[in-house]
Amino acid sequence: MSNAAAAGGTYLRRMGGFSSTMLVVGGVIGAGIFLNPAVVAAHTHSGAELLLAWVLGGVLTMIGALCFAELGARRPEAGGSYLYIFEAFGPLLAFLFGWTMLIADLPGSLAAVALIFGRYAATAVGLPLHSAPTLGSGALVLIALVHARGISSGAALQNVLSLLKLSAVAALAGTGLWLAAPHLPVALATDPSITQPNFAMALLPVLFAYGGFAYLNALAGEVRDPLRTLPRALFGGLLLVMLAYVLVNLGYLAALGHAGLARSAAPAAAVMHQAFGPLGERLIAAGIAASTFGYCAVALGGAARVLQTIAAQGLFFRSLGVLHPRRRTPQRALLLLAAWSIVLALSNSFAWLLNYTTVVDWLGYAAAIAALFWYRRRQPDYRGFRTPLYPLEPILFIALVLAVVVVTVAYSPSDAGMGLVVMLRAAGVRVLEPAQAGLIAPPAPPHHQHEPRLHQGIRHARGPARARAERIPNYVTAYGLAQLRARAAAARTELHAAQTCTDVAAAMTLARDLRWLDARIAAAIVVNPATQPPARVAFGAEVTVEDDCGATQRWQIVGEDEADASAGKVSWVSPLARALLDAQVGDEVIWRRPAGAQTLSVTHIA
Repeated sequence: MSNAAAAGGTYLRRMGGFSSTMLVVGGVIGAGIFLNPAVVAAHTHSGAELLLAWVLGGVLTMIGALCFAELGARRPEAGGSYLYIFEAFGPLLAFLFGWTMLIADLPGSLAAVALIFGRYAATAVGLPLHSAPTLGSGALVLIALVHARGISSGAALQNVLSLLKLSAVAALAGTGLWLAAPHLPVALATDPSITQPNFAMALLPVLFAYGGFAYLNALAGEVRDPLRTLPRALFGGLLLVMLAYVLVNLGYLAALGHAGLARSAAPAAAVMHQAFGPLGERLIAAGIAASTFGYCAVALGGAARVLQTIAAQGLFFRSLGVLHPRRRTPQRALLLLAAWSIVLALSNSFAWLLNYTTVVDWLGYAAAIAALFWYRRRQPDYRGFRTPLYPLEPILFIALVLAVVVVTVAYSPSDAGMGLVVMLRAAGVRVLEPAQAGLIAPPAPPHHQHEPRLHQGIRHARGPARARAERIPNYVTAYGLAQLRARAAAARTELHAAQTCTDVAAAMTLARDLRWLDARIAAAIVVNPATQPPARVAFGAEVTVEDDCGATQRWQIVGEDEADASAGKVSWVSPLARALLDAQVGDEVIWRRPAGAQTLSVTHIA
């Protein structure tokens, strides 16, 4: 769906192209570019090979970003990788990935980067280093409060921070080249001090430094014109990061030389100290503080959207899936994640979580990219951005991810094994009864005899049909959501009456029905037909068609819970709707029915 309406508790689409691009920049550039080049230099044989590693890492990451661009354009809703895995592979695998990401990986990263921010902020303003945890915790609280005010406030903060970090990168690159540009050819030559180069090990920190581009997909529900904006922002933002990384490394090589870069524990501070002395070190400390603060802003905002999506689908505490009724932000999810990250930072208990979950994090990337094959098969008529050179690009990126996993497992088998334990522990939580775990497992489908059986194949089925219903996004019109709420209210009234009459069997059935209705309401994504393209068949449109015999029919494309063939309303995932979607007046489409294919001509769209 191109634009979800704000009604019914959905996000507001207020992020434009510039803000989306800056979010990509902010999610990728953190502290890595100021520290990791020394590690890369220690594993490369020359400055030229070092630059090749950064260029190659950027190209490989761009392949993944282009895959995520298509995924985001196909499903421009909040949730990102979790949502793609959920729809393609089902709720269990998605919950395992989401559990690991939200309990360990993202809060651990936030805690680590917040402490880095605290240390560099303390250095920049002359505070003692032991104040770093307090400064880092305060930064997370401030970020959560800004994000809670609304996406416009969060985007404005991110734009400023991204521009500040790009300025720091430009100043660093310019300083290095200004100091020693004539010595750059020597730095690019073979370095005899590196006796055991290992290009594969050099590429690993490069790939980690390019990570974070997928945060934009987690906020896709708040991007204006996502079919165009998401691909452009991912491509443009990552291209800007590649250029910045190459220029910074040129500056490092010019100022320090390849051997000096390999020996430096803090290359950015070393370059600025050469140029400006202690003042330079404080200036670059301020730049690194701004960069890490910006990363925390992106990561916390993206993680909160994922947590809200998981909860709204009934796989975690349902209260965390509620958006603020006016600001349309996941305030509860923001505050919970910020609080958990602060606990990890203050207790200094995040390092082992990061070590354990690195493998799972990369496997999540692979699973999300693999979902692209499922979308291609299930949405053959999609006409938005498509990954070039498909299927080569997703296959290549999945192979790259698996190679990173293999190398990580080879060097840290115990950490990788514990990471899988952390992830599989979620399976135990997922299968607990709701009353025991406090979690909401997908409720049983209703069997209330007075309820209209509008689409029995979904609502009253078990097994594969029920799993399919859980995976399909619950798009509804405003009228459809009102219907669901009315049915839920009626079910509550009947449940109260049954409890009053001590009718235990009826009360159990009605309680199950109500859980199912509440889950559908919580997962509802309201789409306003007025925001859809008027010249094409889209969700909510009323379409008049003519068949081969000249007979006319009128159909409205609606949600699963609104479908009623006798009233001329068909589900957006039905074969008829899939044939009609995106068609224009005068187009002929083929409706593939069990009774045989039929050609329909679109004569009117309202």
